[in-house]
Amino acid sequence: MSSRKAVIVVPSRQGGFMKNSHRIIGIGIAASISGCAYHRMPELSQYTGATYEPWMSAEALSAITFDLPASKSKIKEALPVCVAQHVTNREVSLSDSSSSFWGPYSGRYYNLQRTYGVGGGNVIQQVGDDGRVVVAQGVTRYQAGALVERYVRFTLTARQLSTGTSFRFAALEQAQANTGAVANMGYTKIGSFAGSNPDQAAATLKVVADNIYHCLSSN
Repeated sequence: MSSRKAVIVVPSRQGGFMKNSHRIIGIGIAASISGCAYHRMPELSQYTGATYEPWMSAEALSAITFDLPASKSKIKEALPVCVAQHVTNREVSLSDSSSSFWGPYSGRYYNLQRTYGVGGGNVIQQVGDDGRVVVAQGVTRYQAGALVERYVRFTLTARQLSTGTSFRFAALEQAQANTGAVANMGYTKIGSFAGSNPDQAAATLKVVADNIYHCLSSN
């Protein structure tokens, strides 16, 4: 579902700053996709469970696994309950102002904001017969900068074994909440290079894994 709304803004120094700040957001996301040279961020070396795949002229973070010690939970249904409590799969709102413009005759800025919802649905997709394997779909978010918020969606396979607890996040994609003057194309792969902030995406997934693990340890 999509919606449009127009806001007329009388030009001023502050209005000009709004236009420029939106353009900066757009330039940042475009540069992360169309740059000439791509290098895997050194910060990703701490994630030994990360896997990558070719993407465009670079590579993308395709999956990441966090292996933690065996949990102390005594309840058979603890894993699906904890996953349901700490994974959300809500619809997210994405927007841009790519159709905005300055009227050459009126001297006014016409802010045509486009907003649409993406995703949403059930969290739990499958539960093993013994309740110790759960497949779920979810979305989380991180703040890449003062004006840049991104959503990361994933498919999680959580396994509770006697030797350890494993959380594998696959089918990784991310979307920027507001891309400013650049059209918001929704979810795309997570590049392994700096402009795509894969280290922050990985860190926010680690928080999800830690929250589920702590929940298991308390049940």
